[in-house]
Amino acid sequence: MTNIRNATKIVSGNLTEDEKYTLIEILSKLDHFHNPIFGRNIDTADLIDTVFKDYSFNDN
Repeated sequence: MTNIRNATKIVSGNLTEDEKYTLIEILSKLDHFHNPIFGRNIDTADLIDTVFKDYSFNDN
């Protein structure tokens, strides 16, 4: 367990507790977005075009 705690400290760097929670929220949101895409097993050559067509992206 000591190694896990030390690794956690290294990975989180100098983030505050609030920043850590914000990071968790953002990473969870990205995971929620990417998981269905990953699950489709889209061929690498078609991945960007397929996902871009299937999802609405704006420049903001």
